[in-house]
Amino acid sequence: MNRSILRTGLLVLALLAMPDLAAYAEGGTPSLTLGAISEKKPGHEIRMLFPKLAWPARPQVARAFNKASRAPVDAALVEFRQEMVQSPEQRPEYTWDLRSVWETRHKGTDLVSGVLTFGSYTGGAHPNPWLVSLNFDLRQGRTVELAEIFNPGSAWPARLSASCVRELKARDLPDPEPGASADPRNFVVWTMAPQGLTILFPPYQVAPYAAGVQEVLVPWSEVADLLRPGGLAAPLAGLRP
Repeated sequence: MNRSILRTGLLVLALLAMPDLAAYAEGGTPSLTLGAISEKKPGHEIRMLFPKLAWPARPQVARAFNKASRAPVDAALVEFRQEMVQSPEQRPEYTWDLRSVWETRHKGTDLVSGVLTFGSYTGGAHPNPWLVSLNFDLRQGRTVELAEIFNPGSAWPARLSASCVRELKARDLPDPEPGASADPRNFVVWTMAPQGLTILFPPYQVAPYAAGVQEVLVPWSEVADLLRPGGLAAPLAGLRP
């Protein structure tokens, strides 16, 4: 009699769980697409592309991701429009331009990692470029700072500096050390993938404007001993919990 009741109870629980399981199956995998803001008027043009996450199974995570990805785009738009208002006498001479593009470097079940590249032209010899990386923990629904993937108190800035300076010097850049020294502020643009940790340096930080953006791939093997166990980078580096 007790066994019969137990079997009946388990069957009821299984039936009750089926809608939730079906819903998760339908929206169980996050989907990444591109959002766009486009505007073309006399005197200026705007074309902003940015990542958008859809995840029916975890809508709160999707909302947090989309808020994080839009923040630098909205900030660029506000600044651009303020400059147009402050300098109306310059705009008839040339077309002002604001653009952004998104590149996904890694998308998995735990992590989305990529970089937004911005360009703004408001006069002068060339556009003004800048970079914003986005490393988003899908498990916790939040962005991740570079220091969080390493053990607290570890010498990760010095390790990254040594690796980056060595690689940049091999490219015959004039003086990369100041912009790639062991200061955490030098490593604010970064992405992760199974190949390793990529540090991106915008123009002027470690090289002249003409040299463009400099990227240095730091293989996980070079920093594996500094990675936080169970952290977001550990699975990419092949480290077991």
